[in-house]
Amino acid sequence: MPKFKLGQIVQDKITKYQGVTMARADYLTGCSRYAILKTSIKEGDTYPEWVWFDETRLIEVSPDIIFDLEEEETVAKQEISHTFKGGGENPPGR
Repeated sequence: MPKFKLGQIVQDKITKYQGVTMARADYLTGCSRYAILKTSIKEGDTYPEWVWFDETRLIEVSPDIIFDLEEEETVAKQEISHTFKGGGENPPGR
């Protein structure tokens, strides 16, 4: 059973990198890794890539799901569309 839900905010214990769980990879060896996407983009940043972390390095920041494809509007969609500067509501390549 996964430790975190997709769409949940987590933080890496070592680097303090924080973001939304966007994907999970479960390996045959028993290791699970999560792809984390930052929830904010600072002035001058490019659209962030996902960063992968081992499940054991992550801690829960909030049990709430902020990004859910089943809902029409979510906090993450609103923040990303209002924060990203580059023409339009979608980041490049999306």
